[in-house]
Amino acid sequence: MEWILPLQILHITSLFIYIQLIIFISTNYLFENRNKLLVILTSNLALWSFCKIFLHNPATPLWLAIFFDKLSSISWIFIPPFFLILSFFLINKNLNSFKISLILLPSIIFLIYNIFSNFHTVIKTDYGWFSTFTKSLSTYIFAAYYIGYIAFSLFLLKKYCPNNVLSKKQINLVFYYTLIILCIIILLKLVFIFFDFKDNPLTDILNFYFLIWTIGIIYANIKYHFLGFSPTQTFKIILSELNEYIFILDEEFNITYINQSALKSLGYNESEIINQPLGKIINENQIFNKMVKDLLKNKLITGYDINLKTKNGFIIFTNFSANAITEKEKFIRFVCVATDITERIKLHNEITKNLEITQKYLNFAPVIFLILNNNGKIVFINKYGKKIIGIENDAEIIGKNFFDNFILDEEKENLKNYFNKLLEEPETKTENENYLIAKSGEKLIIHWSNIVLKDENNKIYGILSAGIDITEKKQSEIALKESYEKLLELDKLKNNFISIVSHELRTPLTSIIGFISLMRGGAAGKLSKDQYEYIEIMKNNAERLLKIINDLLDMSKIESGRFTINFSEADIVYVINKSVNELKSLFEKKHITVSFETDVKNLTIKIDAERFMQAIINLLNNAIKFSQANSKIIIGLKLYDIEKDEIKSEIKEKLEQKKYILLWVKDSGIGMTEKQIKNLFTKFYQAEDANTRKTPGTGLGLYITKYIIESHNGFIWAYSEGLNKGSTFYILIPVE
Repeated sequence: MEWILPLQILHITSLFIYIQLIIFISTNYLFENRNKLLVILTSNLALWSFCKIFLHNPATPLWLAIFFDKLSSISWIFIPPFFLILSFFLINKNLNSFKISLILLPSIIFLIYNIFSNFHTVIKTDYGWFSTFTKSLSTYIFAAYYIGYIAFSLFLLKKYCPNNVLSKKQINLVFYYTLIILCIIILLKLVFIFFDFKDNPLTDILNFYFLIWTIGIIYANIKYHFLGFSPTQTFKIILSELNEYIFILDEEFNITYINQSALKSLGYNESEIINQPLGKIINENQIFNKMVKDLLKNKLITGYDINLKTKNGFIIFTNFSANAITEKEKFIRFVCVATDITERIKLHNEITKNLEITQKYLNFAPVIFLILNNNGKIVFINKYGKKIIGIENDAEIIGKNFFDNFILDEEKENLKNYFNKLLEEPETKTENENYLIAKSGEKLIIHWSNIVLKDENNKIYGILSAGIDITEKKQSEIALKESYEKLLELDKLKNNFISIVSHELRTPLTSIIGFISLMRGGAAGKLSKDQYEYIEIMKNNAERLLKIINDLLDMSKIESGRFTINFSEADIVYVINKSVNELKSLFEKKHITVSFETDVKNLTIKIDAERFMQAIINLLNNAIKFSQANSKIIIGLKLYDIEKDEIKSEIKEKLEQKKYILLWVKDSGIGMTEKQIKNLFTKFYQAEDANTRKTPGTGLGLYITKYIIESHNGFIWAYSEGLNKGSTFYILIPVE
């Protein structure tokens, strides 16, 4: 029982020292990875001390002792990997996240194994609960892992210790302290177990040994500034962070130091460039040789444009300066500083190129460039401007007042006011047109775009104007306008003439058709067979002539805006059947079979029934004309749902409602080419040649039909697989 109090005092003291060390490092030196690792490592030891306070107390119950034993295992399992990572940082070798994860992986596995197994247990003695390992394969593996990690860490510290004296002293101190502590741990923890020595306090007072190690670290900090930066380290860090390229050369111009910025830009590793001649990375030997001569002569050079060559062969433009460092007139080193000016050179080249292009454009572009000062005097004009005005040299125009010498008298006042307003209010409209008087007296119309010029103090000193000669364009516009007005007048006369002639022809023709009907009915007496045939021919030709006249009248109304659509409710099925009946005689004459295919029995919608029937009759007439005798014409009707049914993409994009009626007329006639389909609905278009066509017509029926359908907010189009393969005309109109 005499050990209880001293052991607990030891653990409490150790915990206090660990916490003080953590606070000390965290508040003063948490700027390097190695210092962060020291905080983690010391925190591990603090956790271990905390657990031991309870374990080294006989009054602690078994379940609580097991808990603190498992908790303390986090500390002693993770000490080796954390020390290995710290060793890497001490020798200035940084690790990425993946490598750190690999180092920690075995520790995580041992921790999980320890939590769920009994390879490490606690035994109660008179002076508290003490940890012990079971004799098993896992124990030997853990011992090998523990010793291996610590041994490899010590190997790294000894093998790759930096060359500078301070770093060597720092790392040697850590090395020997750790080695001594490791030997004591192995002796008291592992050897005792393997040889079945009885547990006693000496085997479980590791806090005492780790406390010695901690005091050693504190001593290293006080004596060698282990946690802080040395002047050399500080200098190297500053040089590494500089954007400029830093080279230190010996007397033979070999590189003895190069900073990280230079290494990164040149693409070399440090081992590839150290002790190599500077000329290895210089692209132009002639300039390099001159720089060396000047440096040896003057001991200082500045402002040399040197091109450095990267490992991959790329060129970096730099501005190079160098200075010879001496002490008591004895040469020590050359220090060289190179500033990357690649972007500046590229920008300079780009500006130079753009200036050349701008100069060429100013001289050769078909645009007048004119600069006027605040008094309206010409201070610059390009070659094209001089050519337009008719002068050859600057003396004839530079310094002259633009308004007094080159502007019409009637425009001078307005143009001067506009110019002054632009100077006072730069946001004024910057485009204008005016007459320009050439040297020959010719009046040119120029369109100007103007911009106010300001100096570095934001003070206006003139106006830049870009002028385009639009004389010919204006003359063409005037001529075109006159021609357009004449065409409008002629078109109006044509429409009036068609309307008057159509009316004048339709009135007597209607009477003629009426009397023909009376004669056919026997009102003028019984007709012989020949007389009846003659009357029938007269009737057919009169009706065809009446249709032509009606089409001409409809076209005239469409173009004058007098074609009316009167909507009312009508049964679309009835309208289609009535249209077919109207042409029954024509179907019978050519022995053409008509088939009306639909699942719709009746459907009432708002349309102009007369006009819609006119459109259907036009399509049926067209099908009859171009179909062979004894053929078949199909009329189809169905409800079209925009979300379910497919249709031409260019039509579908224009649809605004969901429900439509789709109607089609299909024949097996002469068919059409794509070119014919494209022009089909234009005015007076005939698919057949006018000199050789066999079917009569004016070419207005489909034009009028298209207008009627579009007046119903619908669409009409045609499809044919080619000549002699028939045609199909589609009509799509909204239900509502």
